[in-house]
Amino acid sequence: MIFSYRTGIKDKYNNIHFPLTAPGYVKELAGIDIYDSESLYKPVMITSMKEDMIPKDGHATVWRDLVRLPSGGTVSLSPPGR
Repeated sequence: MIFSYRTGIKDKYNNIHFPLTAPGYVKELAGIDIYDSESLYKPVMITSMKEDMIPKDGHATVWRDLVRLPSGGTVSLSPPGR
C-alpha cells in the first residue's frame, strides 16, 4: 500500500470530515491512527525500522506524523529520503 499524508481525509464527495482521526476512511485498512501531524521548521533526527527490524537513523525535513498502533504502541514515521 502507498499512502500520502492526505490519504483518507476526504469522502467520495470531496468533503473533509475533521472529526475523523487520520487516515480517516482507510485507518482500518492501514492499521494505524495518526493522532498528530506537523510541518518541520528544522530537520529532526528520527529512528525507524524496516523489514529487517534493525533500527536505522535518519532525519525528517518536511513533516512528520505521530502514529498510534492498534497494539497500543506509538511510533514516529517520516517521509523516506527527505
